[in-house]
Amino acid sequence: MLQIITAPWKHDGANCEMSYSPPPSKSSDAHAVNTRIGLTTMNGLHKAYMDLQTDATKAAFFRCWRLVRQRLREMQDALMIRKAEEI
Repeated sequence: MLQIITAPWKHDGANCEMSYSPPPSKSSDAHAVNTRIGLTTMNGLHKAYMDLQTDATKAAFFRCWRLVRQRLREMQDALMIRKAEEI
């Protein structure tokens, strides 16, 4: 069987076995740097937000914890007074 070989510049691109990828340009490098800087900034903002949220959660927990401790002390005092009256 006779195989016809076509010159590479005559291919229509549909049946071409080689793919073309352009060499990296300086603009794509700049885009990568800008993307990296943007992601770093977003990560920093997210960390700051999460730290704020964590601080608020800790503050709320300790406010609640103090109230619970105070109520427990009041209940213990009332129990001790009741026991003292029984004696």
